[in-house]
Amino acid sequence: MKNLNCIRLLIIASFAVFVQSGTQAIAGNYKISFGLMNKNAEGMAFVFHETRHIDFRVDPSYAHGFTVQRKGGGQFMVSYAVRFPEPIKAPGSSDAGRYSEGGHVYTSLDQLVWDRASVPFVFDEGDPIGIYELSIFVDGKLREKVVYEVESTESVDDFDKDLGF
Repeated sequence: MKNLNCIRLLIIASFAVFVQSGTQAIAGNYKISFGLMNKNAEGMAFVFHETRHIDFRVDPSYAHGFTVQRKGGGQFMVSYAVRFPEPIKAPGSSDAGRYSEGGHVYTSLDQLVWDRASVPFVFDEGDPIGIYELSIFVDGKLREKVVYEVESTESVDDFDKDLGF
């Protein structure tokens, strides 16, 4: 009887692993990366360092952002929403999206891409320091939520000095 119960438990556990891996396969059709970005030889931005801590630098060559790669290729729609720690002081109009909640949230329009989406961000003077929330949507569904901190480079430099760097 104990052997029969062990076999039943093994069958149930195997089924649970099969169901779980099937769920991961459905959810895992896209590889999403977030962090510091650079450009490849073709000029497309890619994440070269995944991180949730971004230095505040107003420099067009210093970008952070995300990429979405569809496994097996094919077209898909991608959009995103960014919640800022404070309202953007002078939210301008944009053909690529809109500001809401008094400048606290920016929501992009859907963009049709093939195989891979690359979305870099750079800072402007007056952008807030603090905790940002990025929601990444693929084919209209929330696929990833990234919470990251934008830190003043002065505080990072002070921290490095305290450590003797």
